[in-house]
Amino acid sequence: MLIFAGSLFTAQAGLIEIDGFNVGLEQMITLSGTDTYAIGTNAVRTLSAELLASSDPMQSSVEVSFGFLTDTNGSAEDSEVRVSWDFDADLFVV
Repeated sequence: MLIFAGSLFTAQAGLIEIDGFNVGLEQMITLSGTDTYAIGTNAVRTLSAELLASSDPMQSSVEVSFGFLTDTNGSAEDSEVRVSWDFDADLFVV
């Protein structure tokens, strides 16, 4: 994920890579009929997934691995995936 960062008072601007999804431990969340919400946290990010609609067989999952964030749903499944980060206070110069 890239965020455009700049300043209102200068002509300087640039890109800061927040997460290339290739740092930290591999993360995997698998949802089922009994586990419709799950959350996983490591040193880099918090990853959560919620199953909104489903039918058997369940195939809903989300994975961070090898530089990719992958969300997989079966044909009748709908899920919501959220990724969040904690930033240092001095990451963005204003």
